Amino acid sequence: TFEGYEVAFQYVGPTTTLEVRNNTFIGPGRNAIHARSEIYFTNNTIIGYDVGLLQDYVDGAVWVSENRIEHCSTAGIDVDAQYVDCDHNTVLSCGTGMTLSASVELNARGNVVQSCDAVSALTTFPPWFLKTYPPLPPRREVVNFAQRFLDCPV
Repeated sequence: TFEGYEVAFQYVGPTTTLEVRNNTFIGPGRNAIHARSEIYFTNNTIIGYDVGLLQDYVDGAVWVSENRIEHCSTAGIDVDAQYVDCDHNTVLSCGTGMTLSASVELNARGNVVQSCDAVSALTTFPPWFLKTYPPLPPRREVVNFAQRFLDCPV
C-alpha cells in the first residue's frame, strides 16, 4: 500500500516494460502512477489522486486491466500509446473517467465508468482500427464502445 505520496510511483526513464500489479494507492496526491514506458497495470486500487494512472505517449503498448479507481479529481485513467488494451476496469466518481488514445490500435471492453464529471473519451487514429467487444459491423464509424457509462453527463 502506498499512501499520501504526491506521486506514488513514477517511471519516465529509458523504455522498458513495467509491471504494476496488486497494489493499493491512497491519496491525496498528483498522480498515483506516472509512466512513460510500456506498462502492465492490473488488479490495482487507486483512491483520491488528481489523476489515477497517467501514461505519457509511448511507442509501444499499454495494458490496463481489472483495476478499481475512485475519487480522482481530474481523471481516473489517462493513457496515450501506440497500442492500448483497457478491459474490465471500474472508474467511479472521477473528473473524466477514462481518456484512452492510441495511434495504432485501441481495444476497450467491459469497463464501467460511473458518476464521473465528464463522459469518457476513447480515440484512435486512424479511427477504423478501434476494436470493441462485441465486434461492430464492418464500417468506419464507431457508434458503440461496448462500455457502461453511468451517471456521466453527455
